[in-house]
Amino acid sequence: MQTELIHKYSNGLTFQSTWTWAKNLTDVESWPRSSFSGEITGDKMDLYHMHADYGNTGGTRKHRWITTVVDELPIGKGRRFLGNANGVLNGIVGGWQLSTILLVQSGPYDTPFIDFDSSGNAALGGFNRPDLAGNPNDFHHTRTQFWNPNVFACPGFPAGTGLSDNTLNCSSLPNGGVVGRFGNAAVGSLVGPGTFNLSLGLAKSFQLTERVKLKVESSFTNLPNHINLDDPRNNLTECSGDSPCLGTFGRVEQARTGDAGGNRVGQFALRVEF
Repeated sequence: MQTELIHKYSNGLTFQSTWTWAKNLTDVESWPRSSFSGEITGDKMDLYHMHADYGNTGGTRKHRWITTVVDELPIGKGRRFLGNANGVLNGIVGGWQLSTILLVQSGPYDTPFIDFDSSGNAALGGFNRPDLAGNPNDFHHTRTQFWNPNVFACPGFPAGTGLSDNTLNCSSLPNGGVVGRFGNAAVGSLVGPGTFNLSLGLAKSFQLTERVKLKVESSFTNLPNHINLDDPRNNLTECSGDSPCLGTFGRVEQARTGDAGGNRVGQFALRVEF
């Protein structure tokens, strides 16, 4: 569903604001094993129960609000400010154009998993998902703990069972943690950090001759240099360090980069047009 507000060019202003609500469900996006960025291989947790992998698609954002504005600044001859300017002064302060893009969106979907197959032998290369007994997203999000680990458990056990130092140790449970079934935590049941990104551009053309003009441009992405957190770790059996081995589930290890909401980048340009 999409709602859009548009103000077409008037008095030097063009404005467009769009809010999108999206829902995208599939049963072919389980734990990705591919080493290529953005590629989803769709490995199945249980080939005899395809619907167990039904859930939210990772790349979809539930809420996305994007606003673009292009405005000729009201400065210079005939405008609100310095309207009587002429000659050199108007050539310097008049005719500047400001453009902005504001992006605010909710986080991507992610899936909790454990390196422990239904036979209890992680060495076989199988994977499993834990049992889920609550909402892991209803939590005070921090960079060190973005999701609540206490609502998870090894399959067949109460929430929090086998959890120590933020790590699920299923093999330490009775019968080696083997209960003969997979976990019930759904694909896409985790929601990652959202994104806030404000980009700005400023440009002006200087008429040098009848056919030649000089265009001055500057642009900045993520102008406030706001830190957008990358996806947290989602493996409940992964840990770091030797003694003690601390779980990494829910830990954000870096900020987003590039077009995904990375750090501020600015550029300046001079262009001759003829």
